[in-house]
Amino acid sequence: MKIVDVKLKMKVVPHAKNAYILGLRNSVVWKMAKANNQPFLYVTGIERDGKTVMLNDEYKPTGDYFLVSDFKPYEE
Repeated sequence: MKIVDVKLKMKVVPHAKNAYILGLRNSVVWKMAKANNQPFLYVTGIERDGKTVMLNDEYKPTGDYFLVSDFKPYEE
């Protein structure tokens, strides 16, 4: 996936976390989503660096930072 394919409010499924605090098991928002039986996160921000995206279990302007290569689109 490329940054141009990422849109705000898009649902995605992370498979890694390589931005800032490393490791998907360290992502607070992914833990919250899993605790609520939610299999996806929302894109809540796209950084200007062209590779970092903010994801959250709810659509609000906060979250954990992920690289574009750390997730794929959620298929319903």
